[in-house]
Amino acid sequence: MKHQKIKVSLRKELGKKATKALRKNKCVPCVLYGGGKNIHFFAEERDFRHIVYTPNVYLVELNIDGEIYNATLKDIQFHPVRDNILHIDFFQIFEGKKITVEIPIKLNGLAEGVKEGGKMQIIRRKLKVKAFAAELMLY
Repeated sequence: MKHQKIKVSLRKELGKKATKALRKNKCVPCVLYGGGKNIHFFAEERDFRHIVYTPNVYLVELNIDGEIYNATLKDIQFHPVRDNILHIDFFQIFEGKKITVEIPIKLNGLAEGVKEGGKMQIIRRKLKVKAFAAELMLY
């Protein structure tokens, strides 16, 4: 699990009209789940490029108007034609509480059959893991 810091701003208005205005200004509306209450915020689309367009899993440190929240990306919605990010859901991570994430599988070396001319078939590219966030930071 890799680490990324993002500075975001709290959303003052919710609803369809406010969300459309955010997207028009190249911002992405987001929600942070998992705490006592849901936190609605936004950031520019380019700030999420490092955590979205990669196979790696990131522990994201969200700086929401001065308050720090540790979270992981839970769900993302893309525009069906333009492929822009429409919405992102984050899940808050707490110390001492296990989280479930999908970790990409990285292969090292070659199997004997591949060395002799065979073809490697990869059936799964990610593995679902349930562990503490501190343990996942080691990989």
